[in-house]
Amino acid sequence: MTKHKYDPFCCSCRVAQGVLKPKRQKLKLKGEWLLCHNDRGYLGHLVLQTEGHVSAFNELLPSQKRWLGKHLSAIEMVMRRKWPEWFAEELVHLYVVAFSEAPGWHLHLHLFARPKSFESFDNWGRHKAWGIGGIDKDSQFPDLYKFDEDRADTLVLALRDSLPPDCLAPDC
Repeated sequence: MTKHKYDPFCCSCRVAQGVLKPKRQKLKLKGEWLLCHNDRGYLGHLVLQTEGHVSAFNELLPSQKRWLGKHLSAIEMVMRRKWPEWFAEELVHLYVVAFSEAPGWHLHLHLFARPKSFESFDNWGRHKAWGIGGIDKDSQFPDLYKFDEDRADTLVLALRDSLPPDCLAPDC
């Protein structure tokens, strides 16, 4: 199998190329994966996506499949270990969600950090983290987690500095 191509009409491909937001920090991971912070919601909402255009799990290259599990495991391990240092509270859970919104859409996974202080939000499991029900409005989050691009960059760079070196692409 060969490397996936760039699709200029795909939003995620354009994010991977730096044409669209998030133009801020993106981590290049081994196996042709990218990790960045989502551009809305709250601090701790990350997006893991392929570099080239892939629209379904069955289209992943064998190396991408192998690295996906390694990356998810490493990201969660680092976030659980470092979260109390970054935010002074425990990380209760890291949700990993793939919506596969429509045929042809670029495969990407949302990683939602759920810190202890979010336990007071009811119906968390009903996807309020990404806007359904209005939880992504700034007023609903503790000040510490309100989205800010500079703080999102800082979080991504802290992840880069904490992930095992064998997860990072040489040009990360």
